[in-house]
Amino acid sequence: MNLEVSNLSAQGGVAFLALCFVEANPGIDLTFVGAPTGLAYVDFQSAPIATLLAATAPFSYAIPNNAALAGTNVINQALGQDPTANALGFKFSNGVRLVHRPLS
Repeated sequence: MNLEVSNLSAQGGVAFLALCFVEANPGIDLTFVGAPTGLAYVDFQSAPIATLLAATAPFSYAIPNNAALAGTNVINQALGQDPTANALGFKFSNGVRLVHRPLS
């Protein structure tokens, strides 16, 4: 599966994609860490995938075509380093819920 995060800072740095199986809905207000306009829909400590930051960051990961995984939710959210965004220095994407549907 390929995800592409766009509209990130072109100032350099890193972008992270967090993947987890539990969704925070509604999102958790991140004002307490210096990101007053950010909401967390995932646990950012849950094995994030990192890439170098550009205006657009591609992320890829493999999901097995296994019927036992049918209906499994994977929640994704990206954040990109941007010193001008807020006191924390990161922009946050919206959350994305993926539901696994194996191929027949």
